[in-house]
Amino acid sequence: MFFAGSLTNLTTQQSVTVPNNVAPVTPPLLVPPGLKILNGNDLTTLINTAGIQYTGISEQQVANGNLPEGEYQLCLQAYDYQTLELRSQPEPLGCSNIFTVQYVQPPMLVGPQCESEVLYSPTSTIVFNWVPPAFAVFNGAILNYEFRLIEVPQGMSPITAMQSVTIPVMLQNTLFNTFLYTSLNPALIPGREYAWRVKVSDLNNTVLFANNGESQVCTFRYGLPDPLLIPMTAVVAFPAPGSRTPFSRVPLIVKYEPVDTSYRSFSASTQLRDNQGVNDLISTQLDWPAGPDAFLQQQLGASPTLTQLQHVQTGRNLATFPTAPALVHQHTYEVNAELNFTLSSGDEKTANALGNFTYGLNKPLVKSPPQDTVFINKNRIVFTFRSSDTLPPIPGQMGLLPSSEIIRALKGSQNNLFKAEVLERYRLEVARDINFDSIVSQQTALFRVEEFVTPSTNLNFLKSRIYRDLTQELYVPDTGQYFWRVHWLSNPLDTASAPYETSAVLRFRINGAIAADTIQGACVADCNAPIITDRNPVTTVVPEQLLKVGKFNMKVQTITYLGPMASGTGLIAVPFMNTTIKVKFNDIFINAQGEVYQGLVAASYDTIGFMPNIPGLGKLAINNVEQLMDYVKDGRETSIFDPSIPMGLPLGVDKVTDGERYTVAVVGMTFAPERATLAAALAFPMPFLAPRTSDGKTQHLGLGASDICFHPNGLAGLGIGGLYLAEPVEFDYAPGQFMKFKNSIID
Repeated sequence: MFFAGSLTNLTTQQSVTVPNNVAPVTPPLLVPPGLKILNGNDLTTLINTAGIQYTGISEQQVANGNLPEGEYQLCLQAYDYQTLELRSQPEPLGCSNIFTVQYVQPPMLVGPQCESEVLYSPTSTIVFNWVPPAFAVFNGAILNYEFRLIEVPQGMSPITAMQSVTIPVMLQNTLFNTFLYTSLNPALIPGREYAWRVKVSDLNNTVLFANNGESQVCTFRYGLPDPLLIPMTAVVAFPAPGSRTPFSRVPLIVKYEPVDTSYRSFSASTQLRDNQGVNDLISTQLDWPAGPDAFLQQQLGASPTLTQLQHVQTGRNLATFPTAPALVHQHTYEVNAELNFTLSSGDEKTANALGNFTYGLNKPLVKSPPQDTVFINKNRIVFTFRSSDTLPPIPGQMGLLPSSEIIRALKGSQNNLFKAEVLERYRLEVARDINFDSIVSQQTALFRVEEFVTPSTNLNFLKSRIYRDLTQELYVPDTGQYFWRVHWLSNPLDTASAPYETSAVLRFRINGAIAADTIQGACVADCNAPIITDRNPVTTVVPEQLLKVGKFNMKVQTITYLGPMASGTGLIAVPFMNTTIKVKFNDIFINAQGEVYQGLVAASYDTIGFMPNIPGLGKLAINNVEQLMDYVKDGRETSIFDPSIPMGLPLGVDKVTDGERYTVAVVGMTFAPERATLAAALAFPMPFLAPRTSDGKTQHLGLGASDICFHPNGLAGLGIGGLYLAEPVEFDYAPGQFMKFKNSIID
């Protein structure tokens, strides 16, 4: 004989069948007279597993013993091995009673109760608990619970949210049927709806659970029973309390709590005070018709985070407050912001936010030459110092910038949050004595960094631009022992202003023979203007009047005054360029002799659409330089200028050398009381290289420089207008080969 039959899930119609229309390959069962009892192990050798038919269920599921839940019936008949005739009674005889397969039910959630409200508290603990599956506990299972908490997006059902939200607020495994949600966990946002569920599993893999072990999904709303019952607290978050900022204008950012969806408007009156009195008084107003949550969600296109909701700006964003006065170096400012929140009920909540910060860089760090360096037969000394050291932020406080998360929320419809501008002037001094009573050589220069702060601003790159090494070469006129130091000056537009920070002092010595400084005598001396002693401002200058700006004369075209400061436009003749330059000036000071003694005059631009950056300010893009050169060669070369026709930048200074005409593009000009400087760029052709593979054109090397000193009759200063390679570049040389130029080391 052989056996055939089926196991059928009567609920789902899934089945496993041993067919009766073919004899199995297994040996027949020989049944002697009398009663014979067979168990599961006996039947295993009598069933042809290769011929089993599966309907609605896989062989693997059956092998694992993971039968789906439902009502089952097992039927088994005996057949003649030779003739295939039925030898036992037909169905329903030979069929078992109907039996049920049922998985252990998943945990049942207890608290917080479904659709309840959990009251806001910044310090209390939320207790999540559930009833464990009793049958599993009694059958030796080791239960593991996966606790999952999500925020339910507006317009989405809790079940859909639980299935689709990929970043939960909390996902934690525990062996206990309780989870304590404390203030150490991510903060929940008042007014938001949250959903939670628990998924159970057996670490022994002996117990199966219904619904894959997942409990039902419960929701609760996190909020306040009455906003007026919770006191409001606030603190100035940026600039961080006790910090130092290098930026001349910074947004004042306040952090407040609690957040509540019932707020309908926010206003603030912020006072900025230094030791000389009130520097700024700012009023701000924000309207939240549907609450701050909905306001920010519409602005961001996504649900705001608690951090974004907790921070508001109370002033000094130049897009909103363009007349905010600049900060004064080394002054410590106290911030006092009075905040007022109006609720939907018409009630109001108030808070005071206090903070303080100092403006300016830390001390310069002198580096080279190091202490007791000895130079032999050398009088041109290269000095290197670091602008300042950056201090790490205090844990829990903001650093140099707010986080990108906060910047994104506070910039609103503006392209950026604020313009991070560092404007400093240093003075490097070399003296015979340690008290610097006999200074033998000195040099001053501007240090400027500008960056519009957006959510994508690279903080580390910005730090590298602010806190970096600066180099200055000076001529020291004799042998002997010298001391050197660096000051940061209190007014970057005034070379005679007092220092606010001074570096340490280092000592060095020059031995051997000395040589006359022909470069310093012939060039730098021509560049530097005499020191102006009359520093009393007047406001009587009118258009068409001539003013002295360093070694240049400026004809005023337009002029307006804000107190003693003048702003406007003018024309400056530059004889060696055979042109008259259009210029503009802001916040300059003029004395009765018509001398500009403080402030900067800068060349205007006829186009800025493709102006390249210059070494020291960033990368010099070769494609931009080539486009620039094409532009200046099209009627903007100084050799063909008519000096009576004013020109803006860029322009080309051209010269024929060895039968070839070379043109250098001037892309920036600044006229200061002490000297004038320019920035320039050049695309140097490389005809010996193969044509560029991208467009077949001759390959070029992009060179540039800034802070080139000049006077009415030519270039001056160290390097005599040398142009440098700012970044290493590679060129196609031949198929499969390239040539690499390393960047210049400007010392």
